[in-house]
Amino acid sequence: IEDMPMPKAYGALPLGEAMEWLLDGAVYHPFHLHVSPFQIFRFTGTTDHWNLVGDWQDTLVMPKAKCDSTIYACLDANAEYLPAGDVVVRFWTDHFPGPYISH
Repeated sequence: IEDMPMPKAYGALPLGEAMEWLLDGAVYHPFHLHVSPFQIFRFTGTTDHWNLVGDWQDTLVMPKAKCDSTIYACLDANAEYLPAGDVVVRFWTDHFPGPYISH
């Protein structure tokens, strides 16, 4: 861990504002935001049924696009992995004036 690079910070976000982020492209991988919990506003694709619209989280697994399995990776007719769906999350920058990190 000592030799691992630190994730790049986004820099300071405006304090006291509602932020809305579109998360996409991280198929079969969790998303985690440090400092502030986020509310799930919208999903596309198949969710894992643990994270639902309206839930407050700090970590979520990205949904699968047009996938009928919530456990296994889904493949198309050519045995290629289906892409991720996307998620819109919202959070408040109400108490932390420093840089934000997500991974």
